[in-house]
Amino acid sequence: MDRHSSTSEDAEQYGQPERRIGRILKSKVLGRRRVTLVVRNDQAFQFILPPGDYQAEAYGTNAHRVSVKFSIRPSERERTLDPIDLPATKLALLRGMPAPELRDFVGWKGKPVNLASLKGKVVILDFWVYWCGPCVHRMPELFELHDKFHGEGLEIVGLHVGLDEDDPNPVDTAEKLDEKLAGIRKSIWKGRDVPYPVALLAGKRVAYGSKVEDKARSQAAADYGVVFYPTLILIGKDGRVIDKFQPARDRELLEKILREE
Repeated sequence: MDRHSSTSEDAEQYGQPERRIGRILKSKVLGRRRVTLVVRNDQAFQFILPPGDYQAEAYGTNAHRVSVKFSIRPSERERTLDPIDLPATKLALLRGMPAPELRDFVGWKGKPVNLASLKGKVVILDFWVYWCGPCVHRMPELFELHDKFHGEGLEIVGLHVGLDEDDPNPVDTAEKLDEKLAGIRKSIWKGRDVPYPVALLAGKRVAYGSKVEDKARSQAAADYGVVFYPTLILIGKDGRVIDKFQPARDRELLEKILREE
């Protein structure tokens, strides 16, 4: 029997670690067999393993992935591993903090903007990439929000994430992005184009932090702790990060914030 537990020292520094890290922890144990566990209400979990060498991976909805290697000897009946410290994502720690300015972009589709100039507006940042199916299928929801609320003070800024520094065909101009989007506009967006500005981010691997194994796909993604795509981030009129944004789930929240003075 192997026992694990997970914590986050980063989140505890900011208080309310349960809210900061989220209630779902996924763990993968890799050996000759793969075991996936989802823990909703407890930070400790246990499972049965045959003797052998393993690598456990733990991560949370607002925590970076951490892997731990361990071995189970034939003579062991029970084994308890040390707690795994899951580094909180930068986004989890940014809630209520000033939104980092956008940087390290190589071009724009549409009129360039910066967050300083948008203070006093409600802003949605959309981190996406053209080859990401969930990204492009969700964007019509953002088009609809733009149509309805842009006149009431909503600004949406797309952030198209590049691949890597060695990408032989980087999407670094509006023309190149338009070429990639030609089929998507026709088949998914019903002939429509993106109605808000899109920053073209330089593709490069950037460290999230000293304790994090994975790397972000761009400097802006590292600044905001973006791990998954698409990721939408809601910023208030005061320029502070509110939270992740889901168009269907958070529409009432968006309307409330837009009405606030």
